[in-house]
Amino acid sequence: MNTGKKKEGKNRFTVNVVQLPEDPDKLLVAANKPLLLIALNNIIGNAYKFSDDKPVRCELYADEKTIRISITDEGVGIPTDEQEKVFESFYRASNVKNYYGSGIGLYVTAKIISLFNGTIRIDSPAQKGTVVTVEFSR
Repeated sequence: MNTGKKKEGKNRFTVNVVQLPEDPDKLLVAANKPLLLIALNNIIGNAYKFSDDKPVRCELYADEKTIRISITDEGVGIPTDEQEKVFESFYRASNVKNYYGSGIGLYVTAKIISLFNGTIRIDSPAQKGTVVTVEFSR
């Protein structure tokens, strides 16, 4: 059944594997898979939403001690003084008022990542896109 709804970002998601460890067990994260998928899907969904469906890139780096996933978009960016605030419940950056959303997504995402002893950070020069990096250390 075709609902006529366009799938966000279709054919515009690229993954670059920078490094993988020799031991595939070092790619495992002690996490609840459905929750981790919610967190990563939220980051990727935001990347498409705030860049009006421009291409989104994912970079994966893993070694014996670290797994790092970076999602990069070409969107509106987040004002520097608001980058930490986007992890607060119901906070929406001042430059995204015309986009749908409630401001709860990155709050939930940060809680999920933290639950599994990971970190999340944002690097976002205004009007030049955003890089959201999730990192898990052993």
